[in-house]
Amino acid sequence: MARSSFKTYQSLLGVTGEPVQWRDGYALSATPFEDGPHSEPGEPDYPHPNARVADLRPKGATPQPDEHPFRAAPVRRFTQMVFNIAIYQRLLMEDFLRSRRRDRPPRVQPCT
Repeated sequence: MARSSFKTYQSLLGVTGEPVQWRDGYALSATPFEDGPHSEPGEPDYPHPNARVADLRPKGATPQPDEHPFRAAPVRRFTQMVFNIAIYQRLLMEDFLRSRRRDRPPRVQPCT
């Protein structure tokens, strides 16, 4: 399902108004990311579903201190697909209204 959704929304990249686009984000941590997932003591080892779809987006990177605006270290940069909901909603409404116009027979004015 994740791959099907990705394929659908990836087709909206570059569409006028940019309803979907790739954006960089940053994660900051007080401990190195290599130390593994952070969880409460006693928590079970949960599965990592992201590993099954990791190929769908660019791999994250650890930028050097002069490559990011944060004082904190360590920093991790990632890229993800984001939605401009207002533009996407407008696109869906336009598609819906356009399809309704095609489905209706032309309106005939009565002769008087």
